[in-house]
Amino acid sequence: MEKEVIEKSGFTLTIEPDEDSENPEAWGNDDCFLVAGHRDFHVDHKFWKKAGIKLSARELRDSLEEGTKEDPSSFLGTYHIFGIEAYIHSYIVLAISNEGGFPDRKWDVSQLGYVLVEKDGNMSRVKAKAMAEGLIGNWNIYLSGDIWRWKIEKDNGEFEDACSGYYGVEHCREEAMSALNHAVKEAEAKACLKTVASKEKTDEAYKLMMEVSKEDRLRFASRLILSE
Repeated sequence: MEKEVIEKSGFTLTIEPDEDSENPEAWGNDDCFLVAGHRDFHVDHKFWKKAGIKLSARELRDSLEEGTKEDPSSFLGTYHIFGIEAYIHSYIVLAISNEGGFPDRKWDVSQLGYVLVEKDGNMSRVKAKAMAEGLIGNWNIYLSGDIWRWKIEKDNGEFEDACSGYYGVEHCREEAMSALNHAVKEAEAKACLKTVASKEKTDEAYKLMMEVSKEDRLRFASRLILSE
């Protein structure tokens, strides 16, 4: 889906891909993060610099598998560590090592990095793996381009509301429709109160007013009084 446009009661909702979205690394999570060293997918978590760690993602891999002059054990001992693999074939899909179920493993699958989950309190390896899988899932959403944003405008082009950075179109659509329905309800409530205020108590105005909660009527009435 490239773009979805929904018109309702004087408003236009647009749902479209978010081309300016941030990847999960930008979230700055030091409790659960990914490092990878591959020409097609390279991530060096910025936490390493803050902690004074000199290892790159590729050097971490070498440290765990072969050992290097730099001893990372004092740091790595505080994390659950899970290897990650990637299916790279005109696109990239990540998975826990040896659990991806990818075809053509000999040619298109690379063991390229790790997910590190902090051993905090009662964080068992089972729970840590679930967190690692969740992070990998978010990375796969990002890599597939399944990140969305929405915008609501009035019929005259005036901006009403917007939000971006939704991972998955269904989540974006749910939030967008909620915002659209709220905007429509608010506009109808204002129209009702203006009609009542001008003493044009038509049957239609009364019907619309009754569809709005008492709390909303009082809130919007206060706004109208303050705006006059």
